[in-house]
Amino acid sequence: MEITESTEANLREAAIASWRRRSKDIDGIRVDEFRFFNGLCRADSAIFRNRSVVAFEVKSKSDSLKKLSNQIDIYNNHFDKVIICLDLCFRKRFDSSKYGERVEVLYFDKGKVIVERRGKTVPHDNVRSYAALLNSSELVGLIAKCHKITRREAESNFEDLIDKTPRSEFIRAIYCRAQNINKIRYFSKTLPNPLLDQEAV
Repeated sequence: MEITESTEANLREAAIASWRRRSKDIDGIRVDEFRFFNGLCRADSAIFRNRSVVAFEVKSKSDSLKKLSNQIDIYNNHFDKVIICLDLCFRKRFDSSKYGERVEVLYFDKGKVIVERRGKTVPHDNVRSYAALLNSSELVGLIAKCHKITRREAESNFEDLIDKTPRSEFIRAIYCRAQNINKIRYFSKTLPNPLLDQEAV
């Protein structure tokens, strides 16, 4: 299958390749079909780094934009950056101006990526934003470890201690969770990627 075809897989690879090409710090872990909110939500891909978390959502020609606005809002509330890659056929139907600075918008045109709008990596001030990326058991374990208490004590004092848990500890726990998911991909800027030369800005 040629990379020029508008499929979910091709858009996902093109979006990640475009991001890798333009990012300074891209070493990390990639998880496709990443589920969060205890499995209730799913991002097409997520990249986990030691300082930030990035979500990717793609829409090919065969997709609909019906759920996209709600998906972007959810990702924006829990990830440090959100990258949306749409087939070029949606360009006149999608208004990217109404979304916050974390949201980056790309268009896929016959294998090439057009950067419509660049987004910023913006850490969340409220650590509860990251809680949805861990399951309930992992959250309790994080609080117990960080505050050096038992899991039972962590459960009993959960509401008081979650806000006192540093963001860095959440990011570390999310990174560890990603390492334990099947079919993860480790990557760095030195690894070859056949799509890196397909970008047109």
